[in-house]
Amino acid sequence: NISRFVVHMVSGNVAELTPLILGLAFRDLSGDPVFPMTPIQILFNNILTSSPPAMSLGLEPVHPDQMLQPPRTSKQALFARNNVIDILFYGVMIGGICLLNFVVVVWGWGTGNLGEGCNHRYNDSCEEVFRARGALFATLTLIILLHGFTCRDLYQPTWTWNAMKNMNNKYLIWSTICGICLMLICLYVPVLNTDVFKQHPITWEWGMVAASILVYIAFAEGWKWLKRRFW
Repeated sequence: NISRFVVHMVSGNVAELTPLILGLAFRDLSGDPVFPMTPIQILFNNILTSSPPAMSLGLEPVHPDQMLQPPRTSKQALFARNNVIDILFYGVMIGGICLLNFVVVVWGWGTGNLGEGCNHRYNDSCEEVFRARGALFATLTLIILLHGFTCRDLYQPTWTWNAMKNMNNKYLIWSTICGICLMLICLYVPVLNTDVFKQHPITWEWGMVAASILVYIAFAEGWKWLKRRFW
């Protein structure tokens, strides 16, 4: 359970760090970097999105096949090679998916206008950036919440009917439901979304968010298959 907690928590931090670092290449009309995520969005995901599911994993009931797993050596640290590789893979993968949503909204749907001064306040030139932040925020929040279910088992499939049918961690379920409700409040309540979170509500972008979740699940299950096959 501690390994699951660590992989979920730290990979979520890497997922936030990835678009922030790569996003330094985005420059507005005055030459200043445009942040794909604002500080309050990062704080929200660290405290209200990542932490509750991660702590819920610490309360995960014993799995039926637990006794079939080989014992872990007492010398193995929490940041063992397998855990570090999981953290990097999941973190970079999730961060890359979220950043791609930002890019699609600004350059695919929009005109590529990054505005001016959009890190501080909204003005008419910031429409595309604020919508892109909203899409990234929704995608990152939902994937990190669902990532808790993925981390229930770091080797066996968790997005199958049998695995979900045997899901009995009520703390993880409720933390996910509460996280989704809070995300919708931050995304759609006027003033809170624009002035505090520096984002705009999304509409058609929900289709892109749903597709991103499916891509995440496919990558996560594919990664576990590779681990079972070759490790």
